[in-house]
Amino acid sequence: MAIAARCATVDDSREIVRLAEIMYASMGIEATDQWREAAARSFATRLGADIIGFVVNQPD
Repeated sequence: MAIAARCATVDDSREIVRLAEIMYASMGIEATDQWREAAARSFATRLGADIIGFVVNQPD
């Protein structure tokens, strides 16, 4: 089964931030609500300008 990746869209911002939060938590860094909101806004604003993200959905 092939796994397909796609470019992230603004609609993916919250999920990408959630995954980043898991990464930071694994390093002992706790995210705040303020950080989550700012990170989602920043990602959505910068997407396609100076950052890019990819989404790979887990196959069913």
